[in-house]
Amino acid sequence: MPARKPSHLSNRHSTKAEISARTDAEDAVLPFSVLTNKPPKELTGYPVAMQTWKKYINLQNETKTAKQGKPIITAFDEPIFREYCMMEQELFDLKKFRKTLIDEYEDISKQLKKFRVSMDNIKERSALMEQKIGLRQAYLNVQSSIGVVRSKLHDFAKSLGFTPRSRVGIAIENAKEETPDPLKEFD
Repeated sequence: MPARKPSHLSNRHSTKAEISARTDAEDAVLPFSVLTNKPPKELTGYPVAMQTWKKYINLQNETKTAKQGKPIITAFDEPIFREYCMMEQELFDLKKFRKTLIDEYEDISKQLKKFRVSMDNIKERSALMEQKIGLRQAYLNVQSSIGVVRSKLHDFAKSLGFTPRSRVGIAIENAKEETPDPLKEFD
């Protein structure tokens, strides 16, 4: 059975008493401590991870729900959010490494184009070709790793409410709250 949605995302019809009881139960498990835009010490030395932490905490603090004391990312989410930030750092590092591999591959390709094959230098050409093949394989491995990290980042983003689809329920609920009920006049 799937997990229950938070009350602010639920579309089912409930009585005021049921809604109140459910909201009170959800509020009872919200931690009092909030995440600040100061990254935790585990992110020290990882500039991209620290920037990611600050970026998302600042964005969260701009939301209406955070101003009402119900942030999207709570202290319970800190470990997964910290991991998300580290994965952003890992993606950055992999892209930087990929760029280095591409540059080295192009340098060897240029050397090979200038290379004049003779019986005296066949071993040198062979060594360059082996380096080129090795760089190509390393590039493919890095590309594969980048794909895995991107996929994991997307999964984490959905869990943390960073994707449009994961936030859509909140947006729809807020829109419903703002629409006045014309039948309330008849109560």
